[in-house]
Amino acid sequence: MLEVGADRPGDIKHIASWLSPDIVAITRFASVPVHVEYFDSPEAVFAEKAEMVKALKPNGTLVLLHDDEKVRKLSELSPSKKIITYGFSRGSLVHGSKSSIVYEGRGLHRRPTGMRFTFTHEGKSAEVVTENSIGRQGLYAVLAAAAVGIALEKDIAELAHTLSAFEAPTGRMRILPGVKETSIIDDTYNSSPVAAKEALDALNNLKIKGRRFAVLGDMLELGQFSVQEHKSIGAYALGKADMLVAVGVRSRDTVQGALEAGFNASNILQFDDSRQTGKVIEKLIQPGDTILIKGSQGMRMERAVEEIMAHPEDKEKLLVRQEEEWMNR
Repeated sequence: MLEVGADRPGDIKHIASWLSPDIVAITRFASVPVHVEYFDSPEAVFAEKAEMVKALKPNGTLVLLHDDEKVRKLSELSPSKKIITYGFSRGSLVHGSKSSIVYEGRGLHRRPTGMRFTFTHEGKSAEVVTENSIGRQGLYAVLAAAAVGIALEKDIAELAHTLSAFEAPTGRMRILPGVKETSIIDDTYNSSPVAAKEALDALNNLKIKGRRFAVLGDMLELGQFSVQEHKSIGAYALGKADMLVAVGVRSRDTVQGALEAGFNASNILQFDDSRQTGKVIEKLIQPGDTILIKGSQGMRMERAVEEIMAHPEDKEKLLVRQEEEWMNR
């Protein structure tokens, strides 16, 4: 099995010309996908990713996200009849349900610690509890892994035990303790419209006493869709965040979208630099607050996390892009 991304036109088609995978797993496809700037249209990105399905061995297994209608239709391109769907919607063969956030503490000390959900296949069910990350996007990753495990004929109980050890990569909806008894949702690895909305949903779903901060950096490589998508994210933040902090030139459109949607101007801040953002936020946050920090790689939003994390001495193992190459940029 190989996971590939379509960063440039022809990348996957080139790989598919010499590779015949045993298992191909396709995840969610956004209406405005990341890297679309380098393609003629979103449909061209989708066509590029579809090349991997065509390369599947005739006796291989295709794993598809059932919740995405466009992804489901990729079954029509498969040279194999072995297809396993996964998702939280009715009809998925590996079906997720009963998802919830796990917490510890009470009152202003209440903080999220992970997620819990159940997956079912052919009448057998098992519960999975993951730690240190939240959000539906993480659950989709775990559920996709369960579907791949089913394709490899693994026992459900064994899969549940293994998947409960899942640890989200750095910068992927990771929960970190912040200064002043706050919680940070570190989603600084990258950003795109669909991922930003999922992150805001996760922030909104928290049952906490403190305030919700959404610190959103520029989403890069959106090309002609950049202005409309940043405005859309700003509008989407209304009602999901108490404070909106926009970082970067493109995120000025995020602010504009938020204001047009009715977000209180006094609860919006705008910065150009991520580290400066972190320094200001540190002065604003109070015990019990939760701070979501997200942005494309080039925005280096992990620097804002570093300014407010409770244990900056552990940044090399907790934060993304701590390699010397990145640190020198």
